[in-house]
Amino acid sequence: MKRKWLIAILGVLGLLLLLLILLPFFLRPRIEALLVSSIDEQLNASFSAEEVSLSILRNFPNASVRMDKARIINHPPFDGDTLFSAESVDLKLSLAELFRRGDGPRKIKSFEIENAVLNLVVDETGIANYDIIKEEPVSNEKGDDANAQVFDLESYAIRNAIVRYTDQASGILFTAKDIDHSGSGEFSADQSELLTETSANLSLASSGTTWFKELPVRLQAVLGIDLKTDTYTFKQNEAFLRELPLSLTGSLRFLDEGQEWNVSLATPNSDFRNAIALIPEQYGHYQKEFTTSGVFQLSGEIRGMLNETRIPEFDIRILANDGFLQYAGLPKALERIQMDMRIANETGKTSDTFIEIGKAAFAIGKDEVQLRARISDLLGKLSIEAHAEAAMELAQLKTAYPEASWQDLKGRVDGKISASFDMEDVRNNQYANTKASGDLQVKGLNYQEDSEAALISVEHASLQFDPDRTQISQLKGSIGSSDFAAEGVMTNLLGYLFHNEVIKGSFELRSKQLDLNEFLVTQGEADPDEGSKQEKFEIPGFLDATIKAEAETVYYDDLELNDVKGDLIIRNKGVRLENAHSDFLGGKLQLDGVMDSSKEKPEFAIQLALQDNGIADLFTATSFFQKLAPLAQGLQGTIDSRFVINGNFDNGFNLDFSSLNGQAQTE
Repeated sequence: MKRKWLIAILGVLGLLLLLLILLPFFLRPRIEALLVSSIDEQLNASFSAEEVSLSILRNFPNASVRMDKARIINHPPFDGDTLFSAESVDLKLSLAELFRRGDGPRKIKSFEIENAVLNLVVDETGIANYDIIKEEPVSNEKGDDANAQVFDLESYAIRNAIVRYTDQASGILFTAKDIDHSGSGEFSADQSELLTETSANLSLASSGTTWFKELPVRLQAVLGIDLKTDTYTFKQNEAFLRELPLSLTGSLRFLDEGQEWNVSLATPNSDFRNAIALIPEQYGHYQKEFTTSGVFQLSGEIRGMLNETRIPEFDIRILANDGFLQYAGLPKALERIQMDMRIANETGKTSDTFIEIGKAAFAIGKDEVQLRARISDLLGKLSIEAHAEAAMELAQLKTAYPEASWQDLKGRVDGKISASFDMEDVRNNQYANTKASGDLQVKGLNYQEDSEAALISVEHASLQFDPDRTQISQLKGSIGSSDFAAEGVMTNLLGYLFHNEVIKGSFELRSKQLDLNEFLVTQGEADPDEGSKQEKFEIPGFLDATIKAEAETVYYDDLELNDVKGDLIIRNKGVRLENAHSDFLGGKLQLDGVMDSSKEKPEFAIQLALQDNGIADLFTATSFFQKLAPLAQGLQGTIDSRFVINGNFDNGFNLDFSSLNGQAQTE
């Protein structure tokens, strides 16, 4: 008898297990149609999923529904744009909900979204691509109650998500990457608490200006939820802006007219060590030991309504007083660090957002740098007023701050510069509306990028700034063994600094010795067995300049030219040499030519005239003519010649003799 009962029980259990395995195959088409169609019916957009699967065993006694490759595609005016996509969406609901009759919404206990991308766009007319929820028809009270609660959540998670927000009218681009967010709690009650964890990397740009890029944030918070008033209150919380600790208090309430913000934030203490957290991680100093003292505080308030016509008023302040920072192993410190910075909006209009820097300063010993500035219309055309002062021995920087590129930096900079302009004038080249004044003096500047690079030395340089141009005077220095002295003017410096536009200029250049062999590109060469190539020689594309040049001696390859004069016109990554002439091997040399470095191999074309040059000297002194006409090496006398030659340089700015062709006329 017992054996029969055991067999019966096992049979029933086996049958139940078989039903649990087979049921998803029978129910999946119905669940797929119900789920996809119910979502699609609520949207002015198209919802789809590549595959929908159902499992009863995975979270038994709950059922699991998984949607792979879920998509929401916009209708006009954003027709065909992908508003939302996700690698997978997993839903958990009770078996009772699964078997419940009718086509109404099912209560969902938890959900997980993996690898989602949300693209939010507001076009220039103010239409948002995320305004896709259909207006609900007016129905009786009983019907509303019957379908009101779709979620009976216990937990949820969003992993590795990306959110992009673009406002085409203002040029605002906000991006949140690597979003990991989860929550758990009692969601169904009118009054409840939700435990959340969030991490993300934030970026913000507007009108071509990047305000921060991939700024890491983390937040652990207990949110009080009041579903009757749709209010969410920050209770216990711990937030980090990079490594800067912050506390949040206040609430966020959702109303028909928008979101009502009432939030305060502050650092939990005033330790100056908190300021280090604001230094971007790419500078790599977080693993270094350091000593700090002084006061650092960040505080702020965000209050008011957020909707289509306004933003909340906010006032965020960053204060540092008598800051001191010394890295281990360095003899000096950054000291007397001061900061009085305010980021605010007092009206709720986006155009009235501004940054005000009352003072930003630091010192190393007796040397000091100071800055005052106000940046208005932060999210619009961006207006800037700034004043900077510097009196610094550049060698001091490496004694107090561990930046590798400063190790060989020497010299002194003294200057006071004031500027006032807005980016709209810069973009439109209306420099008459900009204001700039001041001067900058550089003395004894030495810089060498690496041990193989030529040493750049500026003995003295003086720059004066005016609204429409920068005057350069007393510029004297050397690059390697080549010396130079120059003066002239530059225009469109603001366009270059903010929009990578072309700098225009006119200069006079003088040199006692100019060795072009030192500019042949050898850096970038590597072991040929590794398949590396030389770096390509390229004339800077940001320069549009006319240079009147004089040099007592010029060396190129094995050519030596004396008393060289000529005009250089640099434009569009090319250079034109006009009316260049020099003494050469007892005679004269005249040269006109062009070179275009924008090609894969730089191209050139020259007209070369020689007069009264000794033939024997010409062929014994230069490999160029030996390769060009080897049979003429045995000739004696003088030569008058005209050459028209074109060809290529290789990547190292050496002549590619196999590419040469042209014509010659010789006496």
